[in-house]
Amino acid sequence: MPATASQYWLTGILGVLSIGSIVYTLRDADISSAFVQEREVESQNSIDSLTTDMSRLMRSISNWQNFCEDPYAYIQSASVHGSFTIAVKDSMNREELLALSQIERDALARCSYTRNHPQIAQFRLCLSVKEASTKKGPTWFDQNHLFELNIQFREAGAKLLSSCKDLPGKHVEVQSYFSAYTADGEIMDIKRISGGVRIPLENGGHQTL
Repeated sequence: MPATASQYWLTGILGVLSIGSIVYTLRDADISSAFVQEREVESQNSIDSLTTDMSRLMRSISNWQNFCEDPYAYIQSASVHGSFTIAVKDSMNREELLALSQIERDALARCSYTRNHPQIAQFRLCLSVKEASTKKGPTWFDQNHLFELNIQFREAGAKLLSSCKDLPGKHVEVQSYFSAYTADGEIMDIKRISGGVRIPLENGGHQTL
């Protein structure tokens, strides 16, 4: 009995101390910002401008049929799409990779895996984009950002196409879910903004503007 009573007393004391610690932390304790950092929320303007720029980039692709069949060959053969210069970035040397943040290297790894394990009518591309036009206002296309695009061809916006040969003669939407990675001078200050756009295509793989 004395041993059992001691256990009850010990449990009770530990419980009181735990509750007291929680109350003190919630009411009076000051948690150091070195351990807790608030996540920075990107402005809606940044998200909107990125979405607008990515929509313009996708609409610069003039032949979605060729793009669907081989996006890498299409980008390489048409390195300048209107005012855009596009480069695939999922193949980089060791020095270039080490200069990136971990989140950027993870994106490149996903793109590389997808390229080595292709799927029908859907792709994941890592790109850099430079725009030569004199567009007013800020633009994401200065070749300093890494873009990760997940592109899918869907019939009537729902069913994934079973073949790129099915693109002509059907009502097809190109859906793109993308992320833009920005390094503000330091590798630990990497930021990621994500969004999505949908582009309806005309029969034959040409978009409806």
